[in-house]
Amino acid sequence: NDTQSGTGNGPLPLAVPVPEPMSSQGLLALGFLGLGLVLKRSIGSSLF
Repeated sequence: NDTQSGTGNGPLPLAVPVPEPMSSQGLLALGFLGLGLVLKRSIGSSLF
């Protein structure tokens, strides 16, 4: 098990099984959702 030696499989330190269709679009969606929540919390409280 040399999964922690860095085989160039992405920024993940461990080999995490991710569904093929959810690998890129899912991560992008999660990132945008997180950014939206942070923006809502920081700006939304003062604007709305």
